[in-house]
Amino acid sequence: MTDDFINLICAGNRRAQEFIGLWGQYLRAVDNLIDGDAPWTAENVLNCFACGAAMYSHPFYQSNKASLQMVILVTTNTYADSVKWEKSPELWKRQWADVLRHADGNVMSAVTLICSGWPTLRSISAPFMAAAYIGHKDRHGVPE
Repeated sequence: MTDDFINLICAGNRRAQEFIGLWGQYLRAVDNLIDGDAPWTAENVLNCFACGAAMYSHPFYQSNKASLQMVILVTTNTYADSVKWEKSPELWKRQWADVLRHADGNVMSAVTLICSGWPTLRSISAPFMAAAYIGHKDRHGVPE
């Protein structure tokens, strides 16, 4: 995501921008462990805990917890489903897993609604999802 895009969805709200950065760090730390890109060492696991603590204690999260908590839990559940299905012998489950892994966009959408409102969300939603799709390789032989 570019700085201009983050500024747009956060409407210049510095705390929201910081939260988005912490959310991204937390996601990468967890995803790297799950995908095996980072070894399961005590240091890497503890790094995940530290990233989570920083994100959940951030003032933007604390002041918008009522809006963000459920979205993050539902997003985490969807991500868990994608992890469960990504190595399934059934092609459709592997394909769905690739789509479901982009559920973190729901948190971006929630931040957009909080800071910028519905019209901005509608203007960025489809382009954001298209960029997520295009930015990831197709692992299942489906033509681009």
